[in-house]
Amino acid sequence: MTVKARTEITKEVIFKFMRSMFAPKTSLIVSCVILELFALQCGGIKLFADIRMSEDGIISGGSIVGVVAVCLVPVSLVLLSFLPLLMTSLSKEQIGDIYTYEFTDNDVTVDFVKRKLEGQSKLNYQSLVYVYETKDMFFLHTQKYQAYIIGKTDIKEGNVSNLRELLRKSVAHKYKFKGMKEPKQ
Repeated sequence: MTVKARTEITKEVIFKFMRSMFAPKTSLIVSCVILELFALQCGGIKLFADIRMSEDGIISGGSIVGVVAVCLVPVSLVLLSFLPLLMTSLSKEQIGDIYTYEFTDNDVTVDFVKRKLEGQSKLNYQSLVYVYETKDMFFLHTQKYQAYIIGKTDIKEGNVSNLRELLRKSVAHKYKFKGMKEPKQ
C-alpha cells in the first residue's frame, strides 16, 4: 500500500502543532480549579490579611497553598494558553516550506523545499518516537518537540484510513489519538 501527501507549512499548521503539544490538559485545568476552590474554602479572602513577616524575614500565618492557588495557578493557566501562539510567532521561518510524503510498507520518503533548499530523506518507521493523530492532522515525531506534519486534507493518493492503517501497523504502540476518539474501523 502506498499513500502520498503534500503539506505546505502555514501559520495555521504551526499553530495546530503547537496547540497539540502545549495546550493545557483538561485534567490540569480541573486540578487547578479544585485547588483554587480548596484554597478559597480554607481561608478565602482572609489569605493575604493573615500573612505576616517577622523581623527575621520568616513568613507566617495565612495559607501557602491558598497563596499559590490564588496567585500562581491563574497566571500559569494564562501562560499555558498563550504558549502555542507565542511559539507560532517564533516559527515564522518555516512558513512556506513544502513537504511531499510517500508512505510505503517499509518507510517514508520525504521530499522538501525549505527556503530555496531542496532535498530528500528516507525515514524508517522505527526511528519515530511516536505518532499522534488529531481530528485533522498526523504528527510523526522524530523528537519530542519536532515532527513531520501531514494534514488529513493534504493526502493526494490513498486516504486517511489507509494512512492510519499503515502507520498503526508500522509503529504499533507508538501510535496515539490526541483530542479525538479512536475511529471505528
